[in-house]
Amino acid sequence: RIKLQKEPFNHGAMRQCFRLKKLANNVDDSSLNWEKSSNYVAKQYIEKVERKVYFDDVQLQMDAKLWGEEFNRQPGVRKKIDIFQMCVLEIMGCEEETYYHLEHFIEGEYIKYNSNSGFVEDSNLRNTPQAFSHFTFERSGHQIIVVDIQGVGDLYTDPQIHTSDGDCYGDGNLGPRGMAFFFHSHMCNPICQALRLQKFDLSPNE
Repeated sequence: RIKLQKEPFNHGAMRQCFRLKKLANNVDDSSLNWEKSSNYVAKQYIEKVERKVYFDDVQLQMDAKLWGEEFNRQPGVRKKIDIFQMCVLEIMGCEEETYYHLEHFIEGEYIKYNSNSGFVEDSNLRNTPQAFSHFTFERSGHQIIVVDIQGVGDLYTDPQIHTSDGDCYGDGNLGPRGMAFFFHSHMCNPICQALRLQKFDLSPNE
C-alpha cells in the first residue's frame, strides 16, 4: 500500500520529486495506520522516457555504489560514504505505463557538491565528495569518473558516470569531455593527497 502526493515538492533538470508513504507488506486493511508508514521519494522523468531508461538508471546508481564501497576500503578515507539503493516503482491500472524511481526519504540539508559539467559547490566546499570523484577516475585507470555528487551529508543520490568511450549510462554521460569538465574545476585536497591521487593536467585545448 502506498500514498503518492499529486504535486511534486521539488524538481531537477530532468526529473520531479514526489513524497510517498509506504506501509509494510504484511499490513491488512483493518489495521491501516499511515502514521507508522515509511517515507520515500518517488522521482519521475518530466518528459516521457522508455521503460528501459528507469532500469538503466538503477544500474548506474548501483555501479556508483560499488565505487563508493571501494573508496571506503581505502586506508586514507576517514569519512565513509554511501549511495542510495534505488528501485523502480510501476503504478498498475493507469491508462498508460507509469514509472518512478523509489528511494528512502532522508531528513537533512540536501547539497549538490559537484555536477556532470564541472560545477563545484564553493559555499560549502567539502573534501570527501570531490576526492571520491577523483578516486573513481584514477582507480578505474581513467576509464570512468563518478560525478554529480549530491545528497545529505555523505549519503549520495542521483550520481552520473562519464566513461572514456562515452558509452552507457544515459544522455548525461559526456565521455572524455565530462571528465575534462571535472578536472577543470577540481583542486586536489588533503584526502586526494592521503590517497596519493595524481593531479590531472589538462591541455590548453581542454
